[in-house]
Amino acid sequence: MNIQRNILLNPGPATTTDTVKMAQIVPDICPRERAFGQLMRALGTDLLKV
Repeated sequence: MNIQRNILLNPGPATTTDTVKMAQIVPDICPRERAFGQLMRALGTDLLKV
């Protein structure tokens, strides 16, 4: 996987592990997509269990 390095300009030192950086590399889900609706239903069901 080829990762493009971006510069994050925020105050203070902010170091993150490679694990955190890799977790952020996911495709976006648009709220109009079927996958978003499925995700929200699953989250709602799981929240009711809590």
